[in-house]
Amino acid sequence: MIVLLKKQWGSEPGSPFGYSSGTEEELFTGLLELGVRDRPMQDIWVAFIDEPEPAVEVAELRAQMEDRHSLFYEAIADDLVLDRRLSDRLRGWQRTAGNKTPRWVDLIPSSGRNVLRAAKNRTEG
Repeated sequence: MIVLLKKQWGSEPGSPFGYSSGTEEELFTGLLELGVRDRPMQDIWVAFIDEPEPAVEVAELRAQMEDRHSLFYEAIADDLVLDRRLSDRLRGWQRTAGNKTPRWVDLIPSSGRNVLRAAKNRTEG
């Protein structure tokens, strides 16, 4: 999964689970799948495109990822860097396709509900 964030937070979510945008909903859906061995999600790459005034939610997500050290992300300064990093990531994924190591991260959506910890507890007991 590739998640690129710049200025806007996203559109209305499609589920009733308390996400504040479709972008947040998709990210957390991917993170849930990342922890389950039988699901195809193998990795998630998050990049924050430099923007002087991102939406509050974008800035808060980045700050949470920094504070919790929950998920690696990249800061992208320009289109050339984005092209190179995206190409590198896709080549790396091509080399490791089919080798999934389930993993859980410590990240909380804007609703405050710790959906990732709850799913991990259900899976691992």
